Amino acid sequence: MDNVIAAFILVILLMFVGFSIFESILEAQDMYQVSWQEMEERMNDQTHTGLSMVNAEVKNFGSTVELTLRNEGTTKMADFDQWDLIVHHYSTGAIYHIERLENSDVEPLAGEWFVAGFYLDAAALEDEVYEPGIFNPGEEMLIRFRVNPSVDTGTSNLAVVATENGLVLPVQFSN
Repeated sequence: MDNVIAAFILVILLMFVGFSIFESILEAQDMYQVSWQEMEERMNDQTHTGLSMVNAEVKNFGSTVELTLRNEGTTKMADFDQWDLIVHHYSTGAIYHIERLENSDVEPLAGEWFVAGFYLDAAALEDEVYEPGIFNPGEEMLIRFRVNPSVDTGTSNLAVVATENGLVLPVQFSN
């Protein structure tokens, strides 16, 4: 009789361990599925996001650069504080600089960038009419940034714009 009770307790313990392991496997599968869906959503956003460079202009003796980008995709974009802007440029004396600029809500200081405006046509200064402050498909966005030291004349430089969903657009500019 003692053997039957011990066997019964052992079977219950084995079932408890088995069910615990099975529950852990199910939870891991759920977490995997959720992360897979999040990855698919991000990849779908990237697929439907398209940026192109319209114009790049250096101003103020090389201290200010303006980039005009067009939203060529089907995704509207915002959350510009989640975007990155990295600038590779040459200053006087052919000194090479790489700098990640901080986003600003107002006219930028050195080492900062901000969205100066949204336009249907930035060259003609034709303002956007739909959803102000959001970069909708077909619109153009003007990004202004300041660097210190200034961009040297006659140099080819690079600005890399990365959106919040991971799309990266390299833009060349020269002074």
